[in-house]
Amino acid sequence: MHNIWAVIHRYLLYGCCGATWIACLALIRTSLIPGDLETGTDAVLFLVFLFVVILEPLIVVAAVCLGLGGIGAVVWSRHRARSAEAVRSPWPPKRFRKRRTLPYVVLLLTLLCLVVVPILVAEKVPRHIALRQAIPEFEQIVVQSDPSPIAQVGRYPIKAIVRDQQGGIYFKTGELIRGGWLDPDLRTSYGVVYQPDPADSPFGNQAYQLWPITDDWYEFKATDAF
Repeated sequence: MHNIWAVIHRYLLYGCCGATWIACLALIRTSLIPGDLETGTDAVLFLVFLFVVILEPLIVVAAVCLGLGGIGAVVWSRHRARSAEAVRSPWPPKRFRKRRTLPYVVLLLTLLCLVVVPILVAEKVPRHIALRQAIPEFEQIVVQSDPSPIAQVGRYPIKAIVRDQQGGIYFKTGELIRGGWLDPDLRTSYGVVYQPDPADSPFGNQAYQLWPITDDWYEFKATDAF
């Protein structure tokens, strides 16, 4: 019975941890393109539901079971150590030690993922690393005197290319439209910009924000009413 319970809670832990890693990778993947995470409301709600409602409680239960199993193993090993047979045959055998250590390593890595990945995504670290890799492809368009409409730059869908009065070039990769019966309709644009005007943008100056990527390249967010 003890062995059956150990197998059940171990594979429960592995399953929850595996699902958590997949969810973390999906969150990072969704955050790479400016606007995808912000406009993908359904995807964000699903990930929040997956983390908060399913994965975290299961991981806590698995961690408690693992902890109780570890305490039981310690008590049992001390009991065995008191006997003369345990002296001649150390317990647990070496071949079992790695198996008992692995669940704790997997659990620790999963808890680190739950803490580190949301922080990295909130600080836009994966997004800006990916954008730095794509800057040479954007630069090929910037050098054109009159950039022609284009649907895709690498992995990034381009909804509009606009040049401002200061010479900055804006690549809009996503937008979110909000509004109601009494409130004005608001369009929030997301994307990448080269040499932006820090005070205004072609997509409006409400909640206009810039985040540096590298050199003269920035990520932008701008909102206007229409």
